[in-house]
Amino acid sequence: MMTGIQRRSHRDSDSLDLGSLPGERIPLSLEEGQRIAIEILDEFDAFCKSHGIVYFLVGGGLIGALRHQDLLPWDDDIDVVMKRDDYERFCSEYVDNDRFKLFTYRRVGGYRHGMAKLVRRGTLFIEPTARDTPFGVFVDILPLDAAPSHDCLHARRLFLKVKMYNYAFVISAEATRGSKLKAAIRVVLGATLGRSSYRSYIARLEKQMTQTTGGQLVNYWGAWGTREHASAESFASTVEVMIRGKRYPAPVGYHEWLTNVYGDYMTPPTGHPHYHGHSFLMGEDSRCN
Repeated sequence: MMTGIQRRSHRDSDSLDLGSLPGERIPLSLEEGQRIAIEILDEFDAFCKSHGIVYFLVGGGLIGALRHQDLLPWDDDIDVVMKRDDYERFCSEYVDNDRFKLFTYRRVGGYRHGMAKLVRRGTLFIEPTARDTPFGVFVDILPLDAAPSHDCLHARRLFLKVKMYNYAFVISAEATRGSKLKAAIRVVLGATLGRSSYRSYIARLEKQMTQTTGGQLVNYWGAWGTREHASAESFASTVEVMIRGKRYPAPVGYHEWLTNVYGDYMTPPTGHPHYHGHSFLMGEDSRCN
């Protein structure tokens, strides 16, 4: 137990800057960060099940479950997706509590991501490539929107608009270091698109994302851009996968989704794994329990 470290109420403001919490920042190992991420996933899973909300494990968390019945050894976050109606229900009905806080652009001032994050209070996650409000160790919650199978142009336009939004409002100068072209794009888009409110910009994008129907489901806010799509049939129901002895829902057609995004997802990569940032525990208790 650490001593001499003050705590501050997490209910002081909806725009709480986790980076401004007083006290020592205690670095978390990857394993400790993963334990907290699973704790967040369990909170999310319990809420969804008790409220009849359907979600699907995707990304590295799903690949880890399929390969190892665990998280990938280098993975420092967990991604889930939800069809738009379930996503809006969750964001509307989830109530923050003493251990967890939901970040959305509507709820938290300065939070500029188009997807939601469920965050473990008392932690800090520093993401060098982002310039929005600091948050804690998290699970990413991303909406799936319908798109016509035969009209790729509509989806491509929206993916481009999301990329432009991220350059204007989200990514930091660190994210474009080493590329004069990307740095210039960031400056130009920041000077033009950045004149408007990021909240109104996301709201306009969401309106466009939800105005079509069709046989594809698309994750417009995903890191892999146009790869993040699959047939609606792939998300018609769920199958269970295991992580550390616990069962979580995955899309019944997970193979189609993972193949579109990653290709041969069952073969481990040969390059260096990508880490999103650095995790810290804030306050007195450094035991992560």
